[in-house]
Formats: sequence, C-alpha cells, structure tokens
Amino acid sequence: MSKKFQEFDSAIANKSEAAFFVEATKISRKYAQYYGRKMTMDWELIADEAVLQTLDLCKKSKWAKPPEFYFTCLKNKCKWLCLSYMSQHKNEVSLEQTMTNSDGECFSDNINLKPLRRERTYNEEIELKAVDKIMELADNWEPREEIEKKLGIEHKLFSRLTSKYRIQFYNGALRHFLDCMRVYNFFKSAGESISLTRQNFKGQKLPYSIKSCISMAERYINLFQRKKDVFMKRFVLPPNHSSVFEKIAF
Repeated sequence: MSKKFQEFDSAIANKSEAAFFVEATKISRKYAQYYGRKMTMDWELIADEAVLQTLDLCKKSKWAKPPEFYFTCLKNKCKWLCLSYMSQHKNEVSLEQTMTNSDGECFSDNINLKPLRRERTYNEEIELKAVDKIMELADNWEPREEIEKKLGIEHKLFSRLTSKYRIQFYNGALRHFLDCMRVYNFFKSAGESISLTRQNFKGQKLPYSIKSCISMAERYINLFQRKKDVFMKRFVLPPNHSSVFEKIAF
C-alpha cells in the first residue's frame, strides 16, 4: 500500500493537514462511490465527511499511528457512512437499478421520465451561471470590486446575487498577515531592533505601525499554534470554503 499511496503516507509522516485533505479526499471518494454505487446518494458528501472524521482522529491521536491504520479508518468510515445512509433510505434505489432487468438488459428507451422539480427558466440559468463565475473569481482571491467590474454586471443585480447566495470575498486579511510577517521576520533578523526595522520599512505602505505589525505577527503565530483550523480558514482556504462564522477574530 505504501508504494501506491506514497503521498498519503507522506502527509501522515509530516503531520500536514492540507496534504492529508488532498490525498485522503482522492481515496475516500473512490471508496464512497464504490460502496454507494447501488444507491441514489451524494457519495461526494459522504467521502468528505469520512475525511473530516479521519482527520479528527489523526489530530486526537497526534498522528502517532502508522499510515495503514489511518487508511483503514478512512476506508471503513466510507463504508459505514454509506451503510448508515442506506439504512435510513430503505426505499431509495439507483437509476441504474430501475433501468436494468434481471438479465442486465437496459430498457431506459422505453421509459418516460418526468422531473419532480420544475425546470429552470432561462433567466434562472443565466443567474446561476453568473453566480458560478462570481464564486470562481472570489475563490481566486480577487476583490469584490474587481470581480463586479470584470463581469460587467449591474451593481444592484451583483449585490442581490452575492447576498442571496452568500458569496464571500477576499477581505484583505491575507495581505495584512503577509505584511505583518514580513516586518516580523526582518525585526528578528535585525536582532529585534525597532529602530533598524523602522528604517528598513520607511516610506513603505503597511497596514499598521511597526510595533503593531510585530504584535499582530506574534498573534498570528500564536493562532497557528493554538487553533490551526481557524488559521487555515482565515488565511489559507479560499473565501467560500468555510463559512463567515468560522472566520472568527482572535
């Protein structure tokens, strides 16, 4: 297994949450799709839940177990989450099952299916396409004003869509973090000399004073050490990958 999942093993060895998310998601989605193939279910959500539960187990065990242990836990969580879903939705079957007879022959051509929900109107389709594009640009860290200008959407409509679908935008927190860490790193390399640090950044645009930048950098470092999940949601994950309530102040 080690050769096949070297990057997964490496994420465990390095205790890297970000790398674990990427590699564990690849694995869990394959197993969730396999275990849920006979049922109508959102297996991607099940896979993501399995990843989060396994990551929580990694942190609680302080990453001390071998990669094989966490791999087995991830696989089993996918299986049991699928089984749990099946037990709660006993009468729900897959489209493939309803369209294939006992001999494996498909008779879908002889079935007239009607959607349970009404079809979207032309305007609704246009609106959802605009929302998708806004969210894509927002998650590329582009500022709200630039996105509105780039798409050329009327301001009132743009505001309504972003409010209705609760789209979050880059709020400058990452830029402040980088600026403060730049000041802090120079401050440390200069033997913690405030005067040298002031001289080095004289005339440069900073979010706060030199002392405040250093103080904020220390708070950022403390946040990373104490609440890594909050740090990730504030400074690493794209804007819409965690709710605004999870991006709490510290």
